[in-house]
Amino acid sequence: MHLPSAARSTTPPAHLETPPRRARRRMAAVAVGTTAVAALCAGLLTPGAASAAGADDALIADFTFDSGTTSFTGAGATATTQGTARLVPGVSGNAAQLGSGFWLNVAKTNGSPLLAGLDDVTISYDSKPAASGNTGWTVFAARSAATQTYAQEHYLGFLDRTTGVTVERYDNAGSRNSAGNLVSTVATAEWKHVDLVLSGGNARLFVDKKLVSTNTAGPALSQILGASGGVLQVGRANWGGGEYFSGLLDNLRVYNRALT
Repeated sequence: MHLPSAARSTTPPAHLETPPRRARRRMAAVAVGTTAVAALCAGLLTPGAASAAGADDALIADFTFDSGTTSFTGAGATATTQGTARLVPGVSGNAAQLGSGFWLNVAKTNGSPLLAGLDDVTISYDSKPAASGNTGWTVFAARSAATQTYAQEHYLGFLDRTTGVTVERYDNAGSRNSAGNLVSTVATAEWKHVDLVLSGGNARLFVDKKLVSTNTAGPALSQILGASGGVLQVGRANWGGGEYFSGLLDNLRVYNRALT
């Protein structure tokens, strides 16, 4: 603790003696140690500087929907419009109003699969699902664009509805194994923020920055998508002729790391 300069005295009180050299060394060491601990604590208590920089370095897709109509680009990825884009006011700037007439194919800007070879991934977005007519598929990563077959599914998919969020992880071969799925029953018809953090077979689901579900029994993402890296769709799942998310989506980001 430092006193205000007006209250300091540069002359030691008469009754105090200058400490011996060894004592001075001990006092200096204590002062240095105290300063180091204080600096460490300050660093730990300062929010977000290191983690934010790390998150930016790991960002591989970033779509705010504030510019573009036929396609949207960000962080080395392109989301190509299927149908006719409809943009409306969102959380900040524009949001995509998705439905059967507007969904997106996502890939790297060079056209290669965005998620190829990745097992540690974070997918983050803001959503406001419609109260009716919404199957719920905000994000859908599959081994291919082919129609899914029951008990032979290979996909990671978000079912985002006003009644909650379910994340399905399937790599099935003859029977439906749902052991890797995550479910949140947090119901809201308003805007919410969703984060899915994957690290191998481990998964954590957050809604509005609160952990709502964990699972350690699912297949890794690279196992689901296979060697090709699969496809990534926003607003549509390849069930039958297509199943769709109906509602608003904003600030979609994908990271090639399991953020904490």
